[in-house]
Amino acid sequence: VTPEVYHAVQRQLERNRATGRPPRYDYLLRGLLRCGTCGRPSYGTPSHGRPFYRCAGRDRLAGSERCRAPVLSARRLETFVWETVVGILRQPGLLEAKLEAYQRVLGVRQVEIVSEVEYLARQLGDLERQGERLLDLYLDGGVPKGRLQQRLEGFESQKAALSARLALARERAASHAAEAAHRDAVARYCRQALRGLDRLTADGRHRLLRALVDKIVVGGNVLELHGILPG
Repeated sequence: VTPEVYHAVQRQLERNRATGRPPRYDYLLRGLLRCGTCGRPSYGTPSHGRPFYRCAGRDRLAGSERCRAPVLSARRLETFVWETVVGILRQPGLLEAKLEAYQRVLGVRQVEIVSEVEYLARQLGDLERQGERLLDLYLDGGVPKGRLQQRLEGFESQKAALSARLALARERAASHAAEAAHRDAVARYCRQALRGLDRLTADGRHRLLRALVDKIVVGGNVLELHGILPG
């Protein structure tokens, strides 16, 4: 931090203490918003006493091209997103259809991941059996010691790579199973939230959005919801 910036910050802090800080705006879409132009996160920032969302790529970054996406009115954007989500929540049939579609996607992914786990487990088992046969050949005098050592090192390298891939696939399988269970929890949470939507606090509204939406992409005049409520 340069001395000029440091002293400017100190002067602003003094002004804040003298006049009182402006009330903090609770940005509803914090952590969810992504820029449709460059893909970077957008964060809440005040300007002239009003709240806005600004793409992080607009800040000058070393080695990166500066994003030219416009700043967005927080109140307008949040109202649109919230009314869209509430509109879906208040149509039980539509919400259930969204949840079912989400569950089908998860189911397809789960089948793919389980198949990958089974395939990698078979590959690892085959490799271990090859190593055992090679040792048997060595004990019977059919393989020179130098060749045995070379082949075993190759087997160990392949086993380590397969074991790492298998562990990762099993983690993904567990994660998807948890995500499928999360769908049922979301359905229950939505039913509870519907009974008190108008009484939700800012934090409650944010938690509801986080339960239903993974990210919100805004680019030009297009807004996309990604997650359980795609659209």
